[in-house]
Amino acid sequence: MIPSNPSEATELRRRAETQLSEKRKSQRSQAGAQSSACDTQPLVQELEIHQIELEMQRAQLEQARAETEAALERYTDLYDFAPSGYFTLDRDGTIRQANLAGSELLGVDRSRLVNSGFGLFVAEHSRPGFRAFAEKLFASQSRETCEAMLLREGKPPFYAHIEARISDDGQECRAVVVDITERVIAEERLRQSDRRLADIIGSAIDGIITVDNQQRIIVLNPAAEKIFGYTASEMLDQPLDRFIPLRFRAAHAGDIRKFEQTPLPRGTMGTLSTIIGIRANGEEFPIEASISQTTATGEKLFTVILRDVTERNLAEQLQLENLRLEERSRQAEKGSDLKSKFLANMSHELRTPLNGIIGFTEMLIDRRPGPLNPKQAEYLGDIYNSSSHLLQLINDVLDLAKV
Repeated sequence: MIPSNPSEATELRRRAETQLSEKRKSQRSQAGAQSSACDTQPLVQELEIHQIELEMQRAQLEQARAETEAALERYTDLYDFAPSGYFTLDRDGTIRQANLAGSELLGVDRSRLVNSGFGLFVAEHSRPGFRAFAEKLFASQSRETCEAMLLREGKPPFYAHIEARISDDGQECRAVVVDITERVIAEERLRQSDRRLADIIGSAIDGIITVDNQQRIIVLNPAAEKIFGYTASEMLDQPLDRFIPLRFRAAHAGDIRKFEQTPLPRGTMGTLSTIIGIRANGEEFPIEASISQTTATGEKLFTVILRDVTERNLAEQLQLENLRLEERSRQAEKGSDLKSKFLANMSHELRTPLNGIIGFTEMLIDRRPGPLNPKQAEYLGDIYNSSSHLLQLINDVLDLAKV
């Protein structure tokens, strides 16, 4: 290796002189007494030193070459067997180099990839975005990324994340290509799930409100707007207890603290006692509330499902009233039965013997058994009149009871 600076040349010279001195000592010890005149000739000595320097430089070059070849071999292995696809592209998008992973990603042998256009493997709907990415990359001379759908022979297309940077000479770029199909599919499924969840929440008949750990509303559905009579913009970022009458707020805060201190199995909801809400028009109404607690981005969130139970309470009251009416009806029927029995007893037990008394009295007054003295006739008349009056009273009572 040729010395790159004076200090390295000086060191090389010193080492060569030391090696030559040791060599001379060895030669003198082997040859015995010889003339030292030739040994000390300056020109010969300089040539020998220079020869030693060349031999040392050659040894260093061979060692450096071996190390470089070993490093290149390791780099080539890392490049070829890397899990991601590596490509070197020129300004026109022509593939100059590709590793094995890149070849497998595109489904084309590496020898066929070289000198072909990378844009041929970009799906048509992704080409405008990819062209803009390439233009920005060479214009900015900085690292850029994009996502595109790439085509591959014999297999379905795939979504790829591409990250590239410009080479030092600015004429090429080195790109890393990673298959992100599974991630894109998972994200799309998540978006679909979110849309379905949003549709379910939006169409729910119960009000759904999510509040942060400060009890401020961050999410609500249309049913919650309808229940309270406010728009979403009027309710968002407002404290939840604003929609509870003042006299009930302390109790509501206590229920929330109690819920926070009560551990619940994951995925279950706790039920708050029925609370009272207040509408935009000032009307108070009963609410049945179920609450759950989650954690998002390190923050506690509470989701409350609200149901206006005004109509249900009215229905329950109506049902209770109907039950009371039915009970009164049963009691009335029972009273009617008792009355009928009473009237029957009164008609049979009282009128029958009274009619007998009146009949026998009439026989005595008509003197059928025999003549009566004046006093007897007077007594019989009194009995007859009293019995007849009592019978009339009984008949009047029975007629009144029927009415």
